[in-house]
Amino acid sequence: MEYIGAIFGDEIKKAVISNPAKKSSEVKKAVITLKSIGGREKYQIETFTEKQAFTKT
Repeated sequence: MEYIGAIFGDEIKKAVISNPAKKSSEVKKAVITLKSIGGREKYQIETFTEKQAFTKT
């Protein structure tokens, strides 16, 4: 965990996860972003399939 902290600092602003291990995986890419929503900091997760994108807060 200290290694991650040394790279990203106190908080992670954005992370991109792609290149799934299984090519048959439905989700091809995920983007996690720190956003200010309603005066509070929350992580927003976007997942991408072959043709669609989904957002979760």
